[in-house]
Amino acid sequence: MTQTDATASPAQKLNPLVPSDYKLEGSSLQRCCHQMRDNPVSLITLSADMMGERFVERVTAECIDREEVFDPAISQAPEEHREAMTTLFFVLVEKIILEERKRNPDRDLEGLLRKEEFLSAVFCCAMELVLFVQESERVFPWCLEVQYAPSLFYALFIIFVWFVQGVITSFSGDVSAPL
Repeated sequence: MTQTDATASPAQKLNPLVPSDYKLEGSSLQRCCHQMRDNPVSLITLSADMMGERFVERVTAECIDREEVFDPAISQAPEEHREAMTTLFFVLVEKIILEERKRNPDRDLEGLLRKEEFLSAVFCCAMELVLFVQESERVFPWCLEVQYAPSLFYALFIIFVWFVQGVITSFSGDVSAPL
């Protein structure tokens, strides 16, 4: 990591993965969801909001529980990191849906987008990637501290690596460590 990378905001550090101007409004994810029988965008957004709130609550609780400042890169700006996680979450869901549509255009993906386990696993992936990019002191898999069981995390991570080969090679070593 270069000196400028060390002082970059969470959003800037995620630039290789998330376009800086990414917005859910008008995105490919939103367009795909509009084509579905019962548009799941509101459920996806609500899930992201709730999971992001749990992240902020857990970080805040850790700060209150500890005497000294722990992991200041994350603890001093949990809302900023929540925003980065949420944006990355939308990008990951979008990439998974678009790739699955390419492979199987006739498959109905609405059921998948309504599965809490799927959305939770994608958010866990986004959370762990943001923590990693920020060089957090929190140990993988910290998402368990937020009470997310990353049951599908490894499968989703492998899918994600296919999308952005080489971008997060060093993170894959952390993922392969035993729990």
